[in-house]
Amino acid sequence: MKTEIIEYSETALALDDLKKRLSTVPDYGTKKGYAEAEEGRKELKGYRVALDKKRKELGAEARKHLELINGEAKKINNVIVGLENPFIEAKKAEDEKAERIKREAAEKEQKRIEAIELKVKWIRDLVFVQRVTANISEAIKQAESVNPTDGSYDEFAEAVEHAKSAVLIELNSMLDDAVAQEEKSAQVAIEAAKQEEQRKELEVQQAGIDKQKAEQQAIADREAEKLAEERAVFEAEKAEAEKEKRIEAEKIAAAGRHEERDAAIEKQKADEIEAENKRNAEETARILADRDRFSDDEAELVEFANVILKTTIDVSLLSTTEAVDVAEIAKSALANIAENIVKSAVVQSQHVNPEEDAA
Repeated sequence: MKTEIIEYSETALALDDLKKRLSTVPDYGTKKGYAEAEEGRKELKGYRVALDKKRKELGAEARKHLELINGEAKKINNVIVGLENPFIEAKKAEDEKAERIKREAAEKEQKRIEAIELKVKWIRDLVFVQRVTANISEAIKQAESVNPTDGSYDEFAEAVEHAKSAVLIELNSMLDDAVAQEEKSAQVAIEAAKQEEQRKELEVQQAGIDKQKAEQQAIADREAEKLAEERAVFEAEKAEAEKEKRIEAEKIAAAGRHEERDAAIEKQKADEIEAENKRNAEETARILADRDRFSDDEAELVEFANVILKTTIDVSLLSTTEAVDVAEIAKSALANIAENIVKSAVVQSQHVNPEEDAA
């Protein structure tokens, strides 16, 4: 005889009805389907919970039927769970889909805001341009191209307009400063170029002056060398004449002709003086012929030298040989003084009149 579990009779009878009504899961994607599905899921859950509760109650009263009750409950539970799981899976899928859509929408919104903020930052960063007119003008052009009302800035349009205005004000101020600075720099460069040109001109002029001085010094050195050579010739001739004079004096002394010796010596000295005066006169004439090159003071010195050179000493007025020798020494000293005066005048005139010497 088959034993029936009376406690499960009501639930068992309801299973067929549940299978008919809840074997298909409504569409969770629609509001109506979501509500119907939730109602069915909650109903099934209620049966499942009630079944479990009933199982436990019956188990306490009838231990001897425990295994039979549990087995029958398991069978019923499997049926219910089999019906409930599609509801759970459908809900889970739809809830995850809704969460994903919400998350993706939030991420998209965040990216949109970040993109707009980057545009605003780009506008504000236009002021960090190199401070030259070309770069600043290009930055102004880029800032002016921004259109806050073109629809790409949405709720940030007002912030973009403020940023654009502030940047343009600062860029225009920077442009004014840069223009002024570049004009100043250009003026400084022009002045520097002028100063460099003047410096080069002065260098050329100084080089010319240095060259002219060198040429004048070379002329003065040649003149001094020439005077020294002439003086050496004069001294050599004088020494030779003195030598001849001594030889002649010795001859006269040896011959014992004292009077003739004195006459010869006097004549020889007179001839030497005349020759020396002639040479000095010729030298002075050469210098005086070019006296236009001298200044007034230098011309007076040359005239004074000429007076000295023309000065003669009449040895016939001298009574002794010693007096004659002293006169000769004085004459030679005067000639040296006159020569030095003339040489100094020549050198001075060469430094004073370099253009005339060069000509």
